Amino acid sequence: MQNILVTGSQGYVGSQFMNYLAEHKNLFGKMVGLDIRLPQEHQKITGITYLKEDIRSENIEKIIGEHEIEVVVHLAAIISITGHNSAFFEYDVDVNGSSNLIHACLKHGVKKFIHSSSGAAYGYWPSNVETLLTEDMPMLGNNDIPYSLHKYLVEEKLAKVRVDHPNMEQYVFRVGTILGATTNNPITDYLKRAKLVCIKGYPSAFVAIWDQDLVKILFKATQDGKPGIYNVAGDGAIPSQNLAKILNKPADVKPLWLLKLAFRILRPLGLVKYGPESLKFIQYRPVLSNTKLKNEFAYAPEKSTQEVFEYWSKSLGK
Repeated sequence: MQNILVTGSQGYVGSQFMNYLAEHKNLFGKMVGLDIRLPQEHQKITGITYLKEDIRSENIEKIIGEHEIEVVVHLAAIISITGHNSAFFEYDVDVNGSSNLIHACLKHGVKKFIHSSSGAAYGYWPSNVETLLTEDMPMLGNNDIPYSLHKYLVEEKLAKVRVDHPNMEQYVFRVGTILGATTNNPITDYLKRAKLVCIKGYPSAFVAIWDQDLVKILFKATQDGKPGIYNVAGDGAIPSQNLAKILNKPADVKPLWLLKLAFRILRPLGLVKYGPESLKFIQYRPVLSNTKLKNEFAYAPEKSTQEVFEYWSKSLGK
């Protein structure tokens, strides 16, 4: 039986993944959850070792060695569009922290490294408007969107590791919008508005993955999934104006210049969270092909993109 370490184990996906691991504990030796915070006593699951640690810490190497970890599932990250925290802090956690973890894995001969990346690694660029992104297309990232840039940089690091250390199997999942009954992230902030802001002349198509599909995909990687890079999304994509109909709310269609002006004025006043640079997050959505996920990884998401949004909307009582 293999020993497994999960970073970000108290996060939204991480906590659900730990629950799923516990349901299959007969397949594992040690199960270790690592996060910067510990669960409350009533939340702890029998058989799981919980550790309070930062992925940037030098203790990571010691933890992996002492627990004889063979499989690492890396879920720890800061989700930010424009950088609410300091730019250095976010970079330090996302990029330096991931590098520290990867180095520790290599030193102790970890067999599998499973990384939750993002479709954001492709970047938010005009070429996305009419492109179905496949895994062989270049990642571009965005310097002014920290989450996108950091996911890109970590993947660049992992690409080098694949060449220099081929014995450590890698699973890199470029995940679309994650939604479930209790999701709370920058996308849900956008979706919960009374009117769904849409940019005139841009389809802004969304892809989504049900959180339970993602949990099962991560679990499959610990077992028999084929190593590789995979986009993770349900079937289909939904333009923003169609999405408004699914969510039973009006579409607030505005020209790009007006939205940029409004964000530029309102952000310094504290009336909106984001600046005009964040509009590309809606303007140039990456639309992910899931063909490789289904054909090579052999996992077909249970819910399509539309079904995921419908499920999330119903969970809000709408």
